[in-house]
Amino acid sequence: MEDPRNIGMVCDRHAPTPGRYKDVDPKTLIGKHVKLGFPSKQGRIEHMWVLVESVEGTELRGTLANDPVLDVGFVCGDGVGFTTDEIEAIEGG
Repeated sequence: MEDPRNIGMVCDRHAPTPGRYKDVDPKTLIGKHVKLGFPSKQGRIEHMWVLVESVEGTELRGTLANDPVLDVGFVCGDGVGFTTDEIEAIEGG
């Protein structure tokens, strides 16, 4: 269970946006946390951290590192696949 102080709502004007990391070499992200937006069944986007574990072609694979507040179809520890153009933030970057 993650620290509840790490949970907060962000308005659409200030929410992270994907696309700024589309040209990053995916292999440099292995072992780092990246932030992704997950659409919820409630119609909102929940932004959570994923630990990047591997690269398969153009797809990165990782493990969700947060407990979602909304119903996004994933729980902490689930594996997810994504591309660099979906990344909203990189840990420490």
